[in-house]
Amino acid sequence: MSLLTMHKTIQLSMRLIASAAIFLFTAAPASAQLLKYNSQAEILGAAAVSPDSGRQVLKGLLSVCAQTGAQSLSTFENALAGWEKRHQLFLQENARIKQDFLRRADNPGTSEEERRAIKNMYEVLVPKTIEAQIASLATPINTIEDPKAKASLCNDYAQSVVEGQWDLQKNDPTLANFLADRIKKRGK
Repeated sequence: MSLLTMHKTIQLSMRLIASAAIFLFTAAPASAQLLKYNSQAEILGAAAVSPDSGRQVLKGLLSVCAQTGAQSLSTFENALAGWEKRHQLFLQENARIKQDFLRRADNPGTSEEERRAIKNMYEVLVPKTIEAQIASLATPINTIEDPKAKASLCNDYAQSVVEGQWDLQKNDPTLANFLADRIKKRGK
């Protein structure tokens, strides 16, 4: 990938993180408007942070449910384990793409501006977006007084994970297809 292409990819990735934040806030989980990409670079940028960011949001939601003392915790843990199993190859490919970006940031030939953009994306933008998504999803749980109602809401979240409402193929089929094509080309 050329320096110019990588730079454009990083710029587009940062735009996509903001879009993804909006997407994931509304994707809690089923009624989201699907993301639209204008280029392969935008898709690559999204693949640099997803589906791992989705996993982190689900883990954060699990943590919130655990703090409520909900009896449904094992249900949510099982739902998350199922999601991770369904996304195993996508998560591995996402990690490869992220490593490519991080290697680019460490490459002496990379401009300081590009290096800062990559580091900022992974060290600031993505973590803050994930944190905000978790907070948004936790708000309804945390505002409920009744422990049974909290547990019920956690069960509802877990059930939506089991039913595939949080799956990449459902929420971002373009990105899912992009990752599947990369995996297929490598012969997995």
